[in-house]
Amino acid sequence: MAYTTEQITQVLKRAREAQALSQRTLSIQASVPQGHISKIENGTVDLRISSLVELARVLGLEIMLVPRKSVPAVQALVRNAEGLDDGYTFRKPKELDRLQTRIARLVQKYPTLSELAQMQRQVNELANVRIPQASLAVIRSVEALVEEYAHDRTRTVSLKAAFERVRSLRNELAHGGDALQEDLPALPAYRLDEDVDG
Repeated sequence: MAYTTEQITQVLKRAREAQALSQRTLSIQASVPQGHISKIENGTVDLRISSLVELARVLGLEIMLVPRKSVPAVQALVRNAEGLDDGYTFRKPKELDRLQTRIARLVQKYPTLSELAQMQRQVNELANVRIPQASLAVIRSVEALVEEYAHDRTRTVSLKAAFERVRSLRNELAHGGDALQEDLPALPAYRLDEDVDG
């Protein structure tokens, strides 16, 4: 997501209002003139980096340059920390908790089975992201496949299908649907050397 200046100034304004700070108080604490803060919040002046840094510091915000491919994960963490209700569950869903328990039991029972250990890592990573309600059906289907395998170890197809579903869901949630992009090499926006084609 590419942020516009307006989105950044709105985040600053919401943070100021959430802390019940007046523009005047913020001005004193950040050493930024109150009139400038007003213009920033109204979008009538370009926001300078130095002002942004000072205002963010006082408001308890952190400015960070994040690799684009990590933005969905960072946004999920921020939503989770702020407790925003945007169609995501607030706490780890019971479906995921049950799945973790079932896989942990199987890993204890069959510790040499690498597919189970890999799936356990993927499922544990899901516990660190907020899961959309719509994705709970995928977790339930994985749980059913794991259960099939637990009752009949010859059903390795069930185990492989479960692993693929978990991996796909984890990639989708961690990379904002760009799971296929992760295997592509990153290309620089420009080159510093002279051996450019053409």
